[in-house]
Amino acid sequence: MGLDTSSHAFDRALLKQRITPFLLNGDPIDDLVSRAVAVSFASYYVAEWALAVTNVQSALFKDQFALVDQQIEDTAEATKPGFFARLFGAKSPPPPPRPIAPGLPGFDTDLHVWGRPFFIDGDTPDDVADELDRYLVAVETGNDALDGVIKGTLASLERKRLIRPDDISDEMWATVTNGPSLLDVQAEIKPATTSFDDVKAQTLKRTQLWRDVLANKDLDAEVDLGDDEDEDEPMTVEEAQFSLPLELVGFMSSLAPGWMSRGHGYASNLINMLRIKTDVFETPEEPFSELVAIAPAMRDAFSDSIIDNFSLGGYVRPERIDELIQILDTHRDAMILAFDEDPKRAIAPHHLEMMSSDWRKIRETAAYAKRKGWGYIEGAEIYSGIMGMMN
Repeated sequence: MGLDTSSHAFDRALLKQRITPFLLNGDPIDDLVSRAVAVSFASYYVAEWALAVTNVQSALFKDQFALVDQQIEDTAEATKPGFFARLFGAKSPPPPPRPIAPGLPGFDTDLHVWGRPFFIDGDTPDDVADELDRYLVAVETGNDALDGVIKGTLASLERKRLIRPDDISDEMWATVTNGPSLLDVQAEIKPATTSFDDVKAQTLKRTQLWRDVLANKDLDAEVDLGDDEDEDEPMTVEEAQFSLPLELVGFMSSLAPGWMSRGHGYASNLINMLRIKTDVFETPEEPFSELVAIAPAMRDAFSDSIIDNFSLGGYVRPERIDELIQILDTHRDAMILAFDEDPKRAIAPHHLEMMSSDWRKIRETAAYAKRKGWGYIEGAEIYSGIMGMMN
C-alpha cells in the first residue's frame, strides 16, 4: 500500500494545555470540537470549488491530447520519405519531440486540490500562509465569507491562466484562451448528508473514547469503537493507545489543516536520502510525554520519520523551525530531483519549478509553523484523496 503523507504546523501548546488536560482530567474541549467540525464543513465546501476548476482542466486536456495526436500524425506524414527515397534506402527521420499539452496554466492539482489546505493559490510560502489565515477567519462567518476568499483564489488563477508557457504552438494555446474564464466557474455544492450537531455529537463521543482508552489498564481488552460499519478485527486497548497520537494529530489538523501528499517525498525521508547531517527531526514523544507516562504502549508509535501507513513521522520543535527552513532552502534542487532517474542532469529552471510541488508543500508548512510559533510534524493517512479524507 502506498503512503498518503502529510505535513503539519503542530501546535504543541494546544496539545499540552488543552487536549492533555481533557484526556487526563476531563477539562472541557467543546469549543475545540465545535471549531473542528466547522473547519471540516468549510473544507468540504471549498474543496468543491477546487474540483470545479479540476473539471475545467480535464476538459482542456481532452482537447489538447486530441490536438497532440493530430500534430504527431501530421508531422509523421509530412516527414515520411517519398517512394524513390525509400527505394534507395532512405530512412524516416527521428520523430520530433512530443507537443506539450499545457492543461490549465498556473493550476496544479498536486498543490491546489490534493496538496494545500482548502483551495489556495500563492507564489511564496508567506502568500500561502496569508490565504490559509483568511480561510480560517472566514470559517467563523460562514459560506459567504468563504466565497470571498475563494473568489480571490479564482482571480489569481485566472491571471495565471493567460500567461503563455514556453514552447506552446498557437493551436495549442488557442485551447486555453478559448476556454472558459475561471471567474465564471461554479461549484456543484451537494447538501451535507449529516448535520453539524450530529457530527459534533459523534466527535464528542470519539473524544470520550480517547479518555476511556487511556484509563483502561487491561491492555488486552477489546475496545468498542462505536462504528457499526467497521468490519476490521476488534482493536485491543493496547492497540488503541498505540494509535492515539496519530488520531490526536488528526483532530488537531481539523483545527488548522495541514498539507497532503503521496509517496516518499516527505521532509525527514528526503534528509535521510540526501545524507544531510542534521538532527533537526526527532520522534514526537516529547509533546505527548504526559500521555506516555500513563500509556507506555504509546511510545512504540513514535519514530523520527514515517515508517508505515497510519503512523506519525518526524517532529521538529518550534525553536528549530528556522533550522529546518534553512535545510529546505539550501538543498531545494536536490530534494526536488531526489527521485529523478538522473538527479544530476541539467534541467531548465522552469522545468524544475514544475517538478517542485512536493518540496513547496513542505516549505509552506514550515513557513506556517514559523509564523504561528509552532512545531512541524509528519503523518501518514491523516489525509487520503483515495479515501476521501481531505484537508
